[in-house]
Amino acid sequence: MLLAVLHFITDRTRAAEFVHELMAALPPGSYLLASHATQDFETPEAIATYRTMLDQGRSDVWPATRADMAAVFDGFTLIEPGIVPAGECRPASGGRPRAPRFPTRSRSASMPGWPARTDRTIRGPDLHRRS
Repeated sequence: MLLAVLHFITDRTRAAEFVHELMAALPPGSYLLASHATQDFETPEAIATYRTMLDQGRSDVWPATRADMAAVFDGFTLIEPGIVPAGECRPASGGRPRAPRFPTRSRSASMPGWPARTDRTIRGPDLHRRS
């Protein structure tokens, strides 16, 4: 599970490399659940304000759009429900999903048949390097 991890990686290409390296090290048939902060549901004004905070170094959370996350998981088989708001990811009851307090997206992916990699060490990304 990569819950509240990927939004600390500033570069989407590096995030994708990290996810692919992680999945390559897992046994075939493994699954990955990830969450990521998003601004997909914010107003343009709120997005601009947050961008200013990022530029001033007042936040280390780098939000991604649904399209950004689809690119990070390119090549993987997404399972239901796919890339959705966290409140819609497998709700416990049959009722309406509850909206999260902080907008996030969740996704589950598997890469069946990928060979397990035991010849590499998984290296974490430089989480505080800005592009």
